[in-house]
Formats: sequence, structure tokens, C-alpha cells
Amino acid sequence: MSTGPPHLRFPEVSVELLPEDCAVCLEEFKPGEWVCTLSCHPTHTFHWKCVRDCSMPCPLCRSTQWELQHQIVKA
Repeated sequence: MSTGPPHLRFPEVSVELLPEDCAVCLEEFKPGEWVCTLSCHPTHTFHWKCVRDCSMPCPLCRSTQWELQHQIVKA
């Protein structure tokens, strides 16, 4: 299970609503993992550990104007 932001609770998202895998590490999303959907596009979702640096551009579209929307993959 991925380590997420400490002491925070986020909404759950079904794995069926996510892309097949994280575009940064290329690993599949698994239940219980912390993921972030970037506000630049609803399908730009990554593992939290892969995009926790908010100063970097989106790995897919290179947008620099985005916010993190945290979620947990539900079982």
C-alpha cells in the first residue's frame, strides 16, 4: 500500500474510473493506494508518491497550472 499524505482522509474512487496505470511509474493502481488526479484533465491520475512535488509540470500534458485532487483507490 502506498504511503499517502499524513493524517488526511480523502474520498475513495473506483479503480474502474482510473486510467489503467500511473504514467510516471507505469504501475497499475491497486485498492488502498493514494492517488492524485490533477485539475488539468480528469484522466491525469497518478500515484501520490509520483507527483507530490507540486512545482513540476503535469507528466502528461506539461501544464503548470494544476492542483492536486487526492483520492484513495477503493477495494
